[in-house]
Amino acid sequence: MEINDGTLAQLGEEWVIARAAKIFGTGGQWVGIGDDTAVTKIEKASAVTTVDLLVEGIHFRRETSSAYDVGWKAIAVNLSDIAAMGASPLWAVLGLALPKDTPGSWVEELFRGMKEISEKFGLSIVGGDTVGSPGKIFISLTVIGEAEKPVLRTGGLPGWQILVTGYAGASAAGLWLLENSEKIENSENLENIEDFARVIEKHRRPVPQIEAGKVIGRGEACLLDNSDGLFRSCQLLAEGSGLTARIDSKEIPIDEPTRRVAELAGVDPLDWALWGGEDYHLVAAVPNSRLAEISSSLEGLGVLCRVVGVLQAGDPKVLIDEKRLEAHPFRHF
Repeated sequence: MEINDGTLAQLGEEWVIARAAKIFGTGGQWVGIGDDTAVTKIEKASAVTTVDLLVEGIHFRRETSSAYDVGWKAIAVNLSDIAAMGASPLWAVLGLALPKDTPGSWVEELFRGMKEISEKFGLSIVGGDTVGSPGKIFISLTVIGEAEKPVLRTGGLPGWQILVTGYAGASAAGLWLLENSEKIENSENLENIEDFARVIEKHRRPVPQIEAGKVIGRGEACLLDNSDGLFRSCQLLAEGSGLTARIDSKEIPIDEPTRRVAELAGVDPLDWALWGGEDYHLVAAVPNSRLAEISSSLEGLGVLCRVVGVLQAGDPKVLIDEKRLEAHPFRHF
């Protein structure tokens, strides 16, 4: 039988561990996959640790995302948290719960997606655990990074400018397309197929902004990643600083592909920007004195920098065009 032929019921847990060790490696200056724990070392820096859990049917569907895509995204969402601390990624440990009828080929492609993005950002997967699942696939990743001075989402001051480092709503547009493929096939908008592919790619394979996080983290700043929609990100900034976040909706960057998909879907693209989530760029509040330096440095990285609002004295809340909107982000419970 081929190395990835058959299901996990046939291949067994040992095969999963062996393939993980083969693809991810077993360590150089550290002890990795194969021992009871991973052994790593951090010198002269703060360790930052994050964990994300992806559940089949909630965070991904095998019908609309390849195993490679799922592997990429599982790493990307964790690295986005590392970026939001102004940190560099170091190591990760992986937990998998897999149904016994999962094809070995699916698991191998999952690992390969994880491997590609990990290599791109200097992350080493050093260990983990695998168990059986009665139905759905569960993927848990814990990532450890380092930062000389981690950047928190708290401590902003009145007058600090709120900026974003990417287009908002694109991931939501991509998700809508994946869930409404029949409307694409029957639409008169097939000339926009490249736009469709672009937003689908942003949903399936977000790119964490590690270097942008370091740029923002060089000086005074509040910082977080835009995982739950721009409204929620601004709400967290406001609450963390005890201030009001005033946002100008006209300044929120929404790209043309997202606008075209929104038109096809019959929705306001601003709704996707505010509530859609999973864009995984950064949202920051910084002093006016840092704007030119940050903008220039981000431009050098090819990263968007757009001021969308300001922190001002007042109750912790978000005002969009001076209106207080009711929050309705995605909730797990």
